[in-house]
Amino acid sequence: MSRTSVLLSKYISALIYALVMILFMFVVSWFIGGILFGFGGLSAANLQYVDGHVFETNWVVYELKQYGLLVLPLL
Repeated sequence: MSRTSVLLSKYISALIYALVMILFMFVVSWFIGGILFGFGGLSAANLQYVDGHVFETNWVVYELKQYGLLVLPLL
């Protein structure tokens, strides 16, 4: 095995581990929030103010975007 293949495999395994941990954080935070505040608000709206306009989005989609943005520094 060459040095580059070993380093590439280490990088890929660290990236996969980080993605799994971020997904785990999302599931655990959703579960704890559901225990503390109830699971009834899954259809609740999230309001965003962007460029002078208010947009209504699903909070699950918003949170997945936020957690997805955590992955960018890893790349």
